[in-house]
Amino acid sequence: MAASRPVPDRYRRLRLLGEGGAGQVWLVEDSLRPGVQLALKEPSEGTARRSEALRREFVLLSRLRHPGLVEPFEFDLGPSDGLPRFSLEHVDGESLAAVVGREGPPACLALAAEALRALDFLHDFGLIHRDLKPANLLVRRAPRLGCRLVLLDLGLAATDDPRAAPAESGIAGTLPYMAPELFDGAPPTPRSDLYSLGALFYEILHGRPPHLPKSED
Repeated sequence: MAASRPVPDRYRRLRLLGEGGAGQVWLVEDSLRPGVQLALKEPSEGTARRSEALRREFVLLSRLRHPGLVEPFEFDLGPSDGLPRFSLEHVDGESLAAVVGREGPPACLALAAEALRALDFLHDFGLIHRDLKPANLLVRRAPRLGCRLVLLDLGLAATDDPRAAPAESGIAGTLPYMAPELFDGAPPTPRSDLYSLGALFYEILHGRPPHLPKSED
C-alpha cells in the first residue's frame, strides 16, 4: 500500500513577525488568496492550554469590529501537526516609538487619543486587554477610517465579569506596565488597562517606563 502524501499547507511562510510565550506570528501568503499577504498566528507548543487560548482569541476577535483592532479571517488546523491557528490582517505599520520620534510629541497626543478610543471599545464589550505594552501597539502607514493606531494581541484578554475565568489565571502581563494592584492579587479591570497605557506612553516620551524592576545587589 502506497504511503499517503503529506497535505500541502495553504500558507507559505515568508518571515517571522513576532514571537512570545504563547505563540508565533508569521507573515504568510495564502494560496487561496493569491497576491495577498496575511498574518498567521499559531501556538509555539502543542499544549491544550495554549491551543484553547488561541481558539478563544479568535472567537473574541471575530465578535469585534473596530479600525483600531486587527481583522481576523480564518481558523483551521495545521496540516502537519494538527495544531489550531488562525489568519488575520497583516498590519503594515511602524512602532509607536518610531512614529513619535519622527513626528514629535503632537503625534503622541493624537495616537494616545486613538488608543483610548480603541480601549474604550474593548471595555464597552466587557473585555480587558491585560497586556498593553509598546510591542502590542502598531501605527498603520495607511490609516483605516481615519485611524492609525492598532491594538494587537488579545491572547491574555479577560472579561470584567468576576464570575468568568480569564484566558490565563493569576498575574499576567508585562511587568513594567502592570498596575500595582495586580501584584496584590486584585482582578484586572479597565483601570488596570489605563495604567498600562499610561505607562507605555510615558516610556515613549521619556525613554523608560515609570517604574523599573529593582536590580539585584
